[in-house]
Amino acid sequence: MGNLTARLMKRLGRYKLLVAILVLGVIGAGAAGSVAYAAHNCYSTVIWGRRDCYNYINGQRYKNTIPTFNNNFFVNRNQYSRSFTAPLFIATMEDRLKNGNTQDRISATVMINIMLGKKGAEFNGSKTAAVNYANDHLDEWKALVNDYESKGLIQWDRNWCSGGQYENTSYDAQQVGRNTPGDVDDVWHYTEDPECIRVMQFNRPAGQPGQPFRIQYGCGNPIGEADLKSPATGDINPPTPATPQDPPGYNNGDSNTYSSCTVVSGHAFDPSNASYQVPVTVTYTIGGTVVGTDTSIRASTTGAHLWTANTPAAVRGSPDQVTVSAVGRAADGSTYTLTNSPITIGPCLKAQPACSGATVAPNALDPNTPFTVTANVHYGSDAEAAAVMSRGDTRFFVNVNGPGLNFAQTYAPAQITRTGSSLTVTTQQMGPTGQTGKYVIGYGVNGSFGAIQCGSANSSDPSPPTFYVTGKPYFSVKNGDISAGAGMSIGGTECAASGVAANQNAGVVSWNRGTSGGYAGAGTQQGALALGLLQGFATAQGSSGQPTGASFGNTGGTSSQVNVAGGVYGGQFGGIGCTGDYFKDVDPAKIQGSQTLGATSVPNCNGSNAAACKVVRYIEGDLYINGDVTFSGSYASAAQIPSFSVVVRGNIYIAPGVKRLDGFYIAQASGPSATNGVIYTCATSPSIAAGLNANLGTTCNNDLTVNGAFVARQVWLLRTAGSVSGTPAETFNYSPEAWLSTPYGNGLTQGKTDDYDSITGLPPVL
Repeated sequence: MGNLTARLMKRLGRYKLLVAILVLGVIGAGAAGSVAYAAHNCYSTVIWGRRDCYNYINGQRYKNTIPTFNNNFFVNRNQYSRSFTAPLFIATMEDRLKNGNTQDRISATVMINIMLGKKGAEFNGSKTAAVNYANDHLDEWKALVNDYESKGLIQWDRNWCSGGQYENTSYDAQQVGRNTPGDVDDVWHYTEDPECIRVMQFNRPAGQPGQPFRIQYGCGNPIGEADLKSPATGDINPPTPATPQDPPGYNNGDSNTYSSCTVVSGHAFDPSNASYQVPVTVTYTIGGTVVGTDTSIRASTTGAHLWTANTPAAVRGSPDQVTVSAVGRAADGSTYTLTNSPITIGPCLKAQPACSGATVAPNALDPNTPFTVTANVHYGSDAEAAAVMSRGDTRFFVNVNGPGLNFAQTYAPAQITRTGSSLTVTTQQMGPTGQTGKYVIGYGVNGSFGAIQCGSANSSDPSPPTFYVTGKPYFSVKNGDISAGAGMSIGGTECAASGVAANQNAGVVSWNRGTSGGYAGAGTQQGALALGLLQGFATAQGSSGQPTGASFGNTGGTSSQVNVAGGVYGGQFGGIGCTGDYFKDVDPAKIQGSQTLGATSVPNCNGSNAAACKVVRYIEGDLYINGDVTFSGSYASAAQIPSFSVVVRGNIYIAPGVKRLDGFYIAQASGPSATNGVIYTCATSPSIAAGLNANLGTTCNNDLTVNGAFVARQVWLLRTAGSVSGTPAETFNYSPEAWLSTPYGNGLTQGKTDDYDSITGLPPVL
């Protein structure tokens, strides 16, 4: 039978019929309870002219085996608050016959034809003939139902207990167990066990033999043999078509009675002029105020002389009840109020829109990144209200305001996405903003079906959605490696237990654009080693191996070690060793106290000026650098390249205005448990590092280039210049000067036996 629930909701979205009427005309295996049906025998019987397990129209057997099915298609009648009336029943069946899918159309066809006394065999197996007959005799069937209603012979909501076996029905939508292909869009019958069910009941008129004809709520099973048009007594003999009596017309009210209230209908007839197209004026009133009048309606000149009217937007969007009055005008100009007029419908819009939030993608933005905004409103669980809002004159708007951006866009229904009871729009790509700051999103819907404004101080949204565009400053390493977590030797013994222990949690953390940005941003062209993780820091940049090709480790040995999509590019290498004690064997006479280093230009090595061009400083305390340290000039040979090294047993503080440092900068802890041995790339004054707060954006917004290397217990990269989509805040170039210039020994003093005259790089270079 397919998924009835999905089909019903589709029908509901298209026609907005009252939920209660949707369960009729969908013939299926239905019974109360929540357990699956067991197998049923196919008896060799004929009940009410319908053979057990055979299709109604084409006469084919449902299966060659015993049928088994379940109650997936049952809908509990007790959940509905409104019973049928003749107009609602007629509108439901007509809608399914003319506009329904295959199952709806066949179900309505079988129901109408059975009520008109037709046997399935009369159609000679032709589904087309059966459908055509139902359509051709639709007015006759409508008149039949109306006539029974007018004589009080219909009980619209009745509990009925079968007391014995009766014929149940199911829709045959599959070619199951058949030996030959055939048209299986049909209804088949099977013998059901006794049970009590909810039905609508058409009673026989007084003196007419036979049982009442019943239709089960939920599945629409026709129970009994109808033949309603040929009672033995002749008491029921409806006209075809029905001829309205004085007053000549009827106001059915809302024939589309779910939340949208889109159509009202009825019939109007002038007995003195049967071919006259009766004009009908329909007036809509809400709370005593007329909200619409339609004078363009004309009844048809044939059949039941039907008229229909599309309700105005004020009615479809009304959360209140609406009074509908219909007045006809005869050919002689006289007017009359149609029977059953006025009638009350609605409330038509059962749910008002509510704010449902807005999101930004990507969710972390810098000034150079474009983005989109997705905004949502919802209608609780009322999908129909959302369906109404997603068409017609509804407009969804999205506004975004902040530094450098004032975006406003309105979206037509075709641009609105509806999922269940929610409406969503996604903006086109906007930005980049070019600026940092706070941005506020305003959104909502406008239209006659309801309006709401979200995301502003004057709306019902208590927390207007905001997002921030911030810089993502990063650092970059060129032509060299980087490591994090190594221990530090202290006291002259290399890697002694008395030194600073390795930090297993030490990692490298920065910003990287990831796959979509070609792994631009933080990283190194060479390798990186970390006892912790490499987060947002790529290796082997610019090669096919990025972002993990030269990461130590990059084996993915644990679930968190490598997660490229999550920005984790390696780490947890296991062991790196430790740095040497740079104060080992240093002449105490060369050790100075805390110092301030201003702008320094180290000259080229020419002649015998080694003391000036090969500079080494030892500081017991802190160093404050408030000027650039640069190598001057260009070099005719490697022998002319100067060197500059500073070794601090304490902290190194770098002023915000410093933009270039050439040489080696080493901050060594003063003891195994000391908290110093830190290099701060931005310090507001000697011994005071810049605070980790919003002031960094202005205080430390100069970039810094280091042509050499940093060695420290910790390095705090505090510069905020640039962003991941632009230039680095800190750049480390392990330049040719760093390894072509002749350095001093382990203690950075001259004349040691472990001095070396040159460094030669051999592949592989990490």
